[in-house]
Amino acid sequence: MLYRLTIHNIALIENLEVPFGPGLNILSGETGAGKSIIIDAVNLALGERADRGLIRYGTQRAQVEAAFALPKGHAAIHHLQEQGYDDPDDPENVILSRDITLAGKNICRINGHLVSVSQLKQLSALLVDIHGQHEHQSLLSAARHRAFLDRVAGDDFLQELSEYRRIFSTWREVRKALDSSRLSEQEKARRIEMLRFQLDDIHSAQLTAGEEEQLAERRSYLQNREQIMQTLAFARQALFEGGEDAQSALDILGEVQSAIGGMTRIHQPFEALHAKLSEVYYALEDIDGDLHALDSGWEDAGESLDSVEERLNQIYKLKRKYGSSIEEILAYAESIEQEYAELQDSEAHIEQLVNEESTLFQAAKEKALALHEKRMHAAQSFEAALKGHLQDLGMQKLEIKTVFAPLPQDDETFRDRLQSSGIDQVEFLISPNPGQPLMPLAKIASGGELSRIMLAIKNISATADDIPCMIFDEIDTGISGRIAQAVGEKMCRLASDRQVISVTHLSQIAALGDEHLLVRKTENGEDTTVELTPLDDEARILEIARMNAGAQITKIDLEHARAILRQAQTIRKKLRQRV
Repeated sequence: MLYRLTIHNIALIENLEVPFGPGLNILSGETGAGKSIIIDAVNLALGERADRGLIRYGTQRAQVEAAFALPKGHAAIHHLQEQGYDDPDDPENVILSRDITLAGKNICRINGHLVSVSQLKQLSALLVDIHGQHEHQSLLSAARHRAFLDRVAGDDFLQELSEYRRIFSTWREVRKALDSSRLSEQEKARRIEMLRFQLDDIHSAQLTAGEEEQLAERRSYLQNREQIMQTLAFARQALFEGGEDAQSALDILGEVQSAIGGMTRIHQPFEALHAKLSEVYYALEDIDGDLHALDSGWEDAGESLDSVEERLNQIYKLKRKYGSSIEEILAYAESIEQEYAELQDSEAHIEQLVNEESTLFQAAKEKALALHEKRMHAAQSFEAALKGHLQDLGMQKLEIKTVFAPLPQDDETFRDRLQSSGIDQVEFLISPNPGQPLMPLAKIASGGELSRIMLAIKNISATADDIPCMIFDEIDTGISGRIAQAVGEKMCRLASDRQVISVTHLSQIAALGDEHLLVRKTENGEDTTVELTPLDDEARILEIARMNAGAQITKIDLEHARAILRQAQTIRKKLRQRV
């Protein structure tokens, strides 16, 4: 479960620590109090898109940290261990943190380890399922219905879907290569001509790896040749040749060495000095060889600065056209040589691709049909479970049917219909009342009905996914009265074996919570901040009364709130006993 959320400089929140507990956690407060900011902070911690507009005005950095306690043996623990992000001293605890800055930095961590946003999202998908304020609208899109069905189809189905996607991806690449190879003769001729020109352009240059660096060094020598020769001549004369009236350094050093050598017979400590002078003398002799090597190594061999510049310019032109280095140019030439050869012998290549595509298509088709059968079977269980949940939510007379588009009857149509998800096009049809025909959700479902259908789907998928924390941001939109009570009871029952966090404006739902947190916006001079208060029994009575009556609370309102809470406590115990 999510047991602590720490927020720093996000929107109106300066510093806030949100304590969550097990069971059903309620977040309530007036409209605009900052409840959605807390959900935004959770989304940020889970790796959702970072909007720099969330950073509190006047600050440079926003930070959020989410601390989770995991059930023993949960999939997230194994994931952390596989990735090396677990805490060996506390493997069932995980802390996600994220910093965003106005400068655009986006720093994500798992248990202190730096990770990418995608790695953060991969883990968070095992920890939390968030129902946003408008997520139930996704039910209006039939394109999303297959994904809802797949989530509850079971692990064996998901494993087979993964295997299908591997085959499908390979088949799609081969098909793309086949389509590319089937160019018209005119297009093929133009492509061959262009490749031939490029190959001639590169081959005629006779490039060699490392040539550019050698030429740059040669150019530097030729540009500074006079200074180099003067320096070498000066060094040789000073060290080894001497002048008309002056000895060379080597000669002077030799005389000093000889004199000190004579002193070693008189005074023993001179031996060490004599040895050092000998080392210097021999080192200086080595330098003489080095100077001669440098002198002979810089010989022109008839090469001019203009010819070096011309060769470098030729290389620069090729780099602009074919790659950022000689190595890249040569690699590009190798790749287009292969394409050129394939185009020259395209018929044999096309035949090979046709055979490969046919084999992969048959494998993908077989897998897609197997997935279709599993989806058909899963749809029956899904419909039965969904009806059961919807009956609890006051939709006893609703009929729901999972409709599959007819399968293609020929291979060409099958090829065109294949997607990364398989061959199926799925849509949920409903009839809210007896006598009404089954129709698409977009044409018949109200906002309140969509919210309840989504809550029912979440209940089913929660069991399939084993998600330890579920968050509902105002899923009670469009409902009230008896239906609101039913929704609250459904979330309360869901919270019996996992944590549920609900942002709500309805007292019927809030009263069923195990924990109740009040969110308030406060103004201090020119500054506005968000505060959060865990409610005790008395404070909770006041909040339930406010949710029912508004700002003007009477004694009758307070008594009514007490009655609601007493009734909710009784209902909560009964619901938990049934599970």
